[in-house]
Amino acid sequence: MLSAAERVFVRNGFRDATIAEIAREAEFAVGTFYNFFKSKDDLYAQVLDGIVREFVAEFERDVQQRDDPVDALSALIDLRMRVFDRHREFFRLFFEQSAAGVKLTGRHLKLREQYRASVAAIFAQGVKRGLFDKLDPLYAAICLDGMLNAFVRHWSAHEGGNPSPERLKIMKETVLSRFRVRRN
Repeated sequence: MLSAAERVFVRNGFRDATIAEIAREAEFAVGTFYNFFKSKDDLYAQVLDGIVREFVAEFERDVQQRDDPVDALSALIDLRMRVFDRHREFFRLFFEQSAAGVKLTGRHLKLREQYRASVAAIFAQGVKRGLFDKLDPLYAAICLDGMLNAFVRHWSAHEGGNPSPERLKIMKETVLSRFRVRRN
């Protein structure tokens, strides 16, 4: 039902998606929907939960296991772009809905704070090793998040298909160069 809901939300937008259409797409009766979800808002939050769970599992496996902070941030950028590519249209909708006032749940806000703390720990390790400029690790994590969101918003609104390897390389160099220690 979650993948059917994601497709209907993408196709119709959150406001115009109906429980009846989602149930039809999932090949369930409308009454069955209410056995699993309280409302359309709950279903939307659970679609987002699925994407977040997918991201967190890959983050723990592909990013947090790396010893080199620069390598970890590079892997994080790759991960963010992979997840974006898999759910490109949902992210386009998510950014539009966020602008229209659809809010994250408390659960999502807590996960975002945990994620930012994990990224801040990577920055703190990089500062300690002399790889990054002396900076506030939390603010660096927030800035990185904002930069990546800006690229994702741009690509979702203006680029067809996936970002090319060359564009991704330029983006990574641009982002990571803002944090690295500058050697003369």
